[in-house]
Amino acid sequence: MNEAVKLAVSNESLSILQLVLQATLLVQLVMLILVAASLVSWTVIFSKASSLKKLRREADDFEADFWSGGELNSLYRRCTEGGVEPIGMTGVFV
Repeated sequence: MNEAVKLAVSNESLSILQLVLQATLLVQLVMLILVAASLVSWTVIFSKASSLKKLRREADDFEADFWSGGELNSLYRRCTEGGVEPIGMTGVFV
């Protein structure tokens, strides 16, 4: 009997695609939901990482301008022009 089990296992294909195709509709639906949730999660992770990198760069640029010893009035004008509400350290400065 042990030989028959080995032969049956070796003849069957255990690829992921084959397992998904042979699964029930409910299992396939759950796997699809999990894949979609994973994609959404990774999209949010990379989006937040990109935003944090941009904000950190802007904060470093402002801090360099602030501590450079230049005219604070001109720095204030640069921070308030453009109609964009200042955020972070720039917002505190303004």
